[in-house]
Amino acid sequence: MDKYKIYCESEGLWHEVIASATPTVCPADSGHILRIGSAVIIAADVHELDGSYTELSLEDLKCLRYRAIDNRTGELVGLGFEFPPTSGLRFSLSQNAQINISALHQSKDDPALTYPITYNTIDDLGSYLVPNAATLHNMYLTALATKKTHIDSGTALKNEVRDAVNAEEVNLIIDNR
Repeated sequence: MDKYKIYCESEGLWHEVIASATPTVCPADSGHILRIGSAVIIAADVHELDGSYTELSLEDLKCLRYRAIDNRTGELVGLGFEFPPTSGLRFSLSQNAQINISALHQSKDDPALTYPITYNTIDDLGSYLVPNAATLHNMYLTALATKKTHIDSGTALKNEVRDAVNAEEVNLIIDNR
């Protein structure tokens, strides 16, 4: 879906419309006359609604909401996870960080893995010394639970969107995570 700017001859005004095809109707009044050839894409591949008028099918509207939910889920995952709980220390959940903690967790009981292990915070302003395999296991479970919580909350919202039967119901679903 793209965001278009179209000119209404009847009003002498420009309007912005999010649509999956070139808009054909004035958002202010369907009886108004649009200037031929005035539709111009001003934002391609729109992923979220921004309050502009939409000329979308219900499925297109749902698709935009799914993308917005995915974007928010990604933002939440990007905030990382806190460990130990209430310590204020935050660690990354980037793809690379997930690979690293998973590899360490798989090797946690290997005698070749020596403790303590220094784990840097997400902002690199501090670090945490993982003293033993049990603590590493708890850190891994905390990271896993944090990511799962964000994914599950996104899925719950997507289920609400899937169940919506009209645009009004879709628009009532708010992602306030």
